[in-house]
Amino acid sequence: KKEWNIDSKEFIELANKSYNFKFDSSYIKEASVNIICYKNGKKAGEGSGFIISPKGIIGTCAHVVEGADSILAIVNIKTTNGEFVRKGYGVDIISLDSKADVALIGIINPEIEYPYYPLPLPASGYPELMSEIAMGGFPFGGNRFTNISLTDGKIQAINKDKLVDDDITKLFVDISGKPGSSGSGIILKDTGKCVGVFAGTAISGVGSLKLTM
Repeated sequence: KKEWNIDSKEFIELANKSYNFKFDSSYIKEASVNIICYKNGKKAGEGSGFIISPKGIIGTCAHVVEGADSILAIVNIKTTNGEFVRKGYGVDIISLDSKADVALIGIINPEIEYPYYPLPLPASGYPELMSEIAMGGFPFGGNRFTNISLTDGKIQAINKDKLVDDDITKLFVDISGKPGSSGSGIILKDTGKCVGVFAGTAISGVGSLKLTM
């Protein structure tokens, strides 16, 4: 297994990087990943993920990848003529938190600098209520529906669930997903920055991702 050295400073630099964001479907398509998991040589399930570093580091849900013997990440690569080509890469699990239901995985042999969702700065806090958000993912799996599915909505609440003993603050959104959507990145439509990991209508904030190894 490849040795991974993840430093939170890299993500702070990416968050501080100046760029002109313009919301469009291509941005989401390039940064979103279809994840296929295998166990005992057989396909065990699918989910979604999102690239958070040009080096091929990917965020997703822990339940998408937990227990897999091997994992394939299908990336949409935009060609010079504007068309998209789907390419599969083997990935490792870098870190996994079952309680928060988040995981980091990484492309073992990256070939290019991948388009990515920048994460917000640690000091930026939670997004405002009613912030407009968008999500791209692969409901029912990329083998069934090759093209990415896009949906948008708003952040409705930011709360801890007192009936769940995990002390994790979640963002409640009005976006709906289907099986296979889990692990999708939730981005702010005005900045393009990723604020959460989709696991249903209550999503874990990206602060739950383990960005220091």
